[in-house]
Formats: sequence, C-alpha cells, structure tokens
Amino acid sequence: MRSRGGRTAAGRNGLRAAARPTGPVAALLGAACLAACVSCAKDDILDSAVHDRARDYLRTVAEGAPPTAYYGDCGGRRNDSAHDALADEGAGFGFALTGSVESGDSADINVSVTGRDGAPTSYVLDLHRENGTWYVCGVDEGSVDLGGAG
Repeated sequence: MRSRGGRTAAGRNGLRAAARPTGPVAALLGAACLAACVSCAKDDILDSAVHDRARDYLRTVAEGAPPTAYYGDCGGRRNDSAHDALADEGAGFGFALTGSVESGDSADINVSVTGRDGAPTSYVLDLHRENGTWYVCGVDEGSVDLGGAG
C-alpha cells in the first residue's frame, strides 16, 4: 500500500533510519544539544528582578552615567563609590552575568567584564533588597562560590 510521497510505510521507516546519525556524529550532536539546553537554562535562571537590576547598574556604569540611584542604605554600609572597582575597565565595557546566589534579601552575582584590554575580568556584585527594591552594596574583583547554584 502506497501513501505520502509514493512510499510505503516500510520505505519511509528505512529512510528515517538512514537519516539518523550514529556513532561519533550522534555523540557530537547530543553534546551540542545538551550544551544548548544548559545555556538556555542558565539564561532563564539569571532572569529575575535582582539580575535585571544588576544589568541596569552595569549598563549605567559602562555608559559613564552616575549610578547613585542604584545604591541603597545596605544595612548602614552604603557605598556610593562601589563602581570605582570597574574604573580600570574603561567606558563602554561589556559584561555577562555568569551566576548568582540569592538568600532572602541578599544576593551575590558573578559577572565577567570585558574592558578596553579585551581580557575578561571576574567581579562579584553584592546586592541587598530594601523595601522591595534591589540595591548595589559592593563591587569586588573575583567571584563567589555558587555551591552548585547557577
């Protein structure tokens, strides 16, 4: 019995089997799909109010605008010059959030910043939530251990 495209069901199944990658090709395709899924998952994880606030802060600093609106009381340790840690990166630096850990009203966000020298440098942003708004309390070179978190 013939159907779609003039092929029998057995013929279509044979074509499907022939088109399926096997061996090293299948392994490479599987690894690529897994990497893409992990990357998508990480982007989804880093998409919350605290991450949006961190991105807005970093964009403001990269543009050379004063980031004072991003600084809060921070439990009595307000730091209106936290952005000075990024001064060596130069105006217009690029950045990517690479991971974060959040606990209650505190969060640490690891950031990779690529400045005028073209080399990425790791920083950690310390943020605290006050009255529902996230504020930057510190910027330090380095990163925090995420303990398996993304």
